[in-house]
Amino acid sequence: MKKFIFSAAIVISSFSIGLASMPLVIASSTRLGSLSIITASMDQKTITVTPPTSNSPGSWSISIDNPAIASINGLTLTLKSVGVAQLTFTQAASGSYNEASRSTVFRINPGHPTIGTFGPFTAQLTAGSYKLTPPTSNSTGPWFYTLSNNVVDGRAIATLSGNLVTLIDAGSVTVTAAQAATANFLQGSATTTLTINAIKPTVGVFPDLSISRDSVGVFSLKVPTSNSSGAWTFTSSAPTVATIAGTNVTPIGVGTTVITGYQAPNGGYGSATVKMNLSITSTAPTVGTLAPINFTLGTNSNSVLLVPPTSNSTGTWTFTVADPSIASVSGSTLSILKAGSTTITAQQNPTSSFGYSAKVSTQLVVSEKAAIPAMPSLNQVVGDPAITIVPPTTPSTGTWSLGSSDSSIASVSGLAITVGNAGIATITLTQAADGNWLANSTTFTVTVTGLVPTIGTLSPITLTVGTPLTPIPSPSSNSSGAWSYSTSDSSIAKIVNGALVGVAVGTTTLSAVQKPVGKYGQSNTVQAQVTVKAAPVVTPSPSAKPTPTATPKSSATPTATPTKTVTPKPTVTPKPTHTSVPTPVVPIVSAKLTGHVIRISSNNRNIKVIINGADGKIGNNVVHPGTDLVIIEFGAKVIYSRVFSVK
Repeated sequence: MKKFIFSAAIVISSFSIGLASMPLVIASSTRLGSLSIITASMDQKTITVTPPTSNSPGSWSISIDNPAIASINGLTLTLKSVGVAQLTFTQAASGSYNEASRSTVFRINPGHPTIGTFGPFTAQLTAGSYKLTPPTSNSTGPWFYTLSNNVVDGRAIATLSGNLVTLIDAGSVTVTAAQAATANFLQGSATTTLTINAIKPTVGVFPDLSISRDSVGVFSLKVPTSNSSGAWTFTSSAPTVATIAGTNVTPIGVGTTVITGYQAPNGGYGSATVKMNLSITSTAPTVGTLAPINFTLGTNSNSVLLVPPTSNSTGTWTFTVADPSIASVSGSTLSILKAGSTTITAQQNPTSSFGYSAKVSTQLVVSEKAAIPAMPSLNQVVGDPAITIVPPTTPSTGTWSLGSSDSSIASVSGLAITVGNAGIATITLTQAADGNWLANSTTFTVTVTGLVPTIGTLSPITLTVGTPLTPIPSPSSNSSGAWSYSTSDSSIAKIVNGALVGVAVGTTTLSAVQKPVGKYGQSNTVQAQVTVKAAPVVTPSPSAKPTPTATPKSSATPTATPTKTVTPKPTVTPKPTHTSVPTPVVPIVSAKLTGHVIRISSNNRNIKVIINGADGKIGNNVVHPGTDLVIIEFGAKVIYSRVFSVK
């Protein structure tokens, strides 16, 4: 590639004696633009190239370093062969602009050949063969041929070997000529048709036939008449119904088969094809009935397994539904789609002994519960007037009715609801069955707010740790509702099994609320202060020593007799026995928490253990997380009280 030469020559001449100075001459630099790779294909034949941009008006010329691929005429190249060369653009000097040049890659790719007309062709069947002639092409690649669409009803009407087509039968085939690629041209192809003409034979009738399977063993087909002498062959579409050997037909089973007769081409006549239906019949089987089907949507995944009728035939059964919008069938599974009535038909398929005539139908009745939209719950006050319910819209036209779970709170009459006492009653709205629509119902609640009771005050309460207070005093009220209690600090006092129990020394607040009853609703909350004091400390006394039993006196005074003097025996003080040792005044007890188990130990089994107001025992007691109060009594006294915090 030539390098640009940028130069400027300054020629200065001066003469020292009496001559004027010569003018200054400066040569301009030619600036050329960039060039991209130039690509052409052989099917273009010639290509005119465009020089790069330039600031000079000088004339252009081009040169190529590989003249074997193209020749040059001005800026036009005549393509000779595929290849790659360097193409150089040169701009001549002009005026003050110097000569400059720039090069780029010039690539010639293979082209698509120009293929002339190819067919269509026509040949007579009697010619036996037809030689194919390739179309014209500017490529020198060899030609190859293929046939397609040359098979009719499983038989070839023409075959190909090289460029020679063998004619077998009348018809039209597709011929494709493909020219192989060369160094300068890509592969090319052309497609046409070859029509093979022949005389169409005139063939007589080939009528349908129906016979009983038991009426004949083998019978011969009557060959159709024809003005062609071509040989006939016959085939059966269903060999399980009938087979054919030559023109002899053997019935095999009940059903229908298509017998096809084919006459081969001969003596200028083309082939001929005729068809007939052969039906092999038999007696009808003896079948039972098909039980009616009554189905409710929403059960058994909305499907029913159909059981075919009894039959002395072993043929398989198929089922159909008269109205597929109500139910569809797949095999023996009936899928229910909507409520309504339709007909189910069972048909038994043929066997070797029985035909199609076995067909049994039954009725399908599909019922459905009409969906009832949810009803809003009602909130009423004691003394409100009766309200009438407007039923929602459903697809069913069944009549509506109401029912109440508690008529003392809300009684019903028709579609009217009358409120009574305070409380909550469940109302059932039911729509009766109608046609294919079954009865259905929905529920909603009526909450009746009662009158607020007039209640008194709650007096302050003082307790001792571990001593339960039951019953808890309640305020006066004009309502007979039960009272509910709670404390603000369960670590000081809490409610255990309906009793107020002091847990630790301190004060807390007891709250009482009266529950609704009759025409009265829930009361306002009343409160009282609860003061819990420490239990009295009992100092254990030492165990008493056994006290000797007093000297027993003689149980009887000896009677003196005049004849003999009785000398009294010395008095013996009896030794104290074990049963005379008194029970200790205060037993020794202990309580230990391990996990969720409180273990109670004592040297006296007559103690009473109370945990959270319920009976406990000596040994292991399982407790729940939270605050657990342990009280131990001996006799009528509390000898131990402690609150455990269980995690």
